[in-house]
Amino acid sequence: MRSQHAMQAFHILVDDAALVRKALKVDDLSEEFGAVAHLDRMWVDPAVRGRGLGLRLMREAQHALGRSGLLVVLKAHPDGDKVANTALLKLAAYYLSDKQLDFKAVSKSKRPGWLVGSWHEPLVNEDDSTFYYLD
Repeated sequence: MRSQHAMQAFHILVDDAALVRKALKVDDLSEEFGAVAHLDRMWVDPAVRGRGLGLRLMREAQHALGRSGLLVVLKAHPDGDKVANTALLKLAAYYLSDKQLDFKAVSKSKRPGWLVGSWHEPLVNEDDSTFYYLD
C-alpha cells in the first residue's frame, strides 16, 4: 500500500498539477518549490488517540523538514487496506484543522484524502510542550 501511495503522489504532482496549483494558489509549481516531501505514514497507538498527537507529530515533521521551497504531499489514510472515501475525508479534515500545518485538499472528489502544503520554514508551535505526559 505504501509504494502505491508514493506512485499516486507522483501522479498527483504530474497529472493533477493544476489541482495542486489551485489548492496552493501558485502559478508555477517548479518556480515555487524546489523540493517535495511525501509524508507516507504517521501512526498513533489506539490507546492514546483522540488527544491531538497526530497533529503534534505533523508539527514536529514541519519543524524538522520545513525549509524554503518545500512542497509537502500527504494522504490522510486511516488504518486498513480498503478504506471508504468518507473515512479518508474525515481524517483529512483532522489534518486540515491545524492552521499551522496549513494543508490544503487537492480535490475532495477526484483525490479524496490527498493534501498538499507549503512548509517554507521550520515552525515551532509555542503551545507544544517539550514532553507529552498522559493525564
